[in-house]
Amino acid sequence: MNKPIWMSDPTLSHIPQEKLDFLSQMFEKVKDKNKNELMPFLMAMSGKAKQSLKFTAEEMQLIIAAIKRSSSSEEQKQIDKVLNMATKKQ
Repeated sequence: MNKPIWMSDPTLSHIPQEKLDFLSQMFEKVKDKNKNELMPFLMAMSGKAKQSLKFTAEEMQLIIAAIKRSSSSEEQKQIDKVLNMATKKQ
């Protein structure tokens, strides 16, 4: 698997590689999910991450910003939609 462009963003240099790898794998898997499968999948992945990885709010903000910078406008809209859905569920 090739390393996604967003993982080379210099703002992420202090974030442990295992966290970035986890997110990269998650994003690769989410591409195949339809709208009805998306939230259950993200919730399951979130639970898995909480068991082994702890992301700070700052890390998540930096990662999301890096991903959006390397995404098309359509992908950015989808990211925003997913983030809004996740926020409403909490």
